[in-house]
Amino acid sequence: MKVLISDDEHHVIQAIRLLVPWEEFGIDQIYTASNGMEALDIITREVPEIVITDIVMEDKNGIDIMDFIATCHPSIKVIAVSGHNDFEYVRTMLTKGCMDYLLKPLESATLISTVGKAVQSWKDEHESNLRHRHLQEKVHSLSAFYSGVLLYKMLDSRCLETAYQELLQADASFSSVNTCKIIYYDTSYFPMHNPGFACLLKDYESQVRRSLGAEHGFILSNPDHPGETMFFLLGAGDITATFIIKTAQSFFMNTAYPFHLGVSREHPFPGRFSDSYTQAKNAFFCFYGDISSASTAIAALPSMEKLRFYPETEQLHQLEDQIFSSLLIGDRKEIEGTAADWMAQVLPVREIPLYLIHYVLGNIPRTAHTVDF
Repeated sequence: MKVLISDDEHHVIQAIRLLVPWEEFGIDQIYTASNGMEALDIITREVPEIVITDIVMEDKNGIDIMDFIATCHPSIKVIAVSGHNDFEYVRTMLTKGCMDYLLKPLESATLISTVGKAVQSWKDEHESNLRHRHLQEKVHSLSAFYSGVLLYKMLDSRCLETAYQELLQADASFSSVNTCKIIYYDTSYFPMHNPGFACLLKDYESQVRRSLGAEHGFILSNPDHPGETMFFLLGAGDITATFIIKTAQSFFMNTAYPFHLGVSREHPFPGRFSDSYTQAKNAFFCFYGDISSASTAIAALPSMEKLRFYPETEQLHQLEDQIFSSLLIGDRKEIEGTAADWMAQVLPVREIPLYLIHYVLGNIPRTAHTVDF
């Protein structure tokens, strides 16, 4: 903790420094000022927790200092000292928030007791502020989580209107949102088991979260699939998206960790919110390349072409039936053979887009999908 002793009498400053056992109160930095202007400069620069100031000085008096502290640094605890037993000074200082008013010559026990009270008062107030700030952050986090849940509900056209009305009740600021743009990624396809990558991704998300703020958007996680992450961008989405992409490149481009994003076009909100989500998700899964390679640390933008997931064929059905039969029989060689034939039908020979891997893993329904960008 820090303390400032301000007095135009040098011997008073020295006496206060010697009389108080500062270390016992956790005070390890002591500043001194011989006039009011110097005191204000130190307060501005160092923001001490405790200020002990004379009332009557040539350039600035204690009341001037008290006014400045009350306006700019109200958490500072002030102890006034004076050789003048003037009731008006006492009343004014106490009214402005001064902890106590001590008369010169100072008594050691009284001074020590007063400093102790000031330190304890600052600690109590500081802890209370921390608890209040923590509670505010918790409420904000819960509110953001609830908004995220409602946004995901809005992806279902049957729930769109109801969920949107609930969203407006939870956060009225959404009433001014007319457009949205989505940036998407799924950590299930990243090396989250690697502590280095997980830490880097956390730092990246923190950077984006700080940059977005409430004005430009926020980060959402799918309640039913924690790996799915969505940056919901509000207004000026193209500019914000460019920033997020460049930030991703600066974080991941020169590392051995793979990372890429899917970005949607900007659409009206809430009517085409689901289109933004679908486009961003499909853009992410449309990425081609070896996902274990560092060369994939780029942002993937959606092309203008139609994205088609692998359609079902009769041959695939037959191969799947053969796999099922081989599993029932328990013939390892037969299982490996039929599985290899199925994979050869589904996956191309060279570059494999993520949506085919997604399909193979069974995360995409066995139906043909066509999405227009």
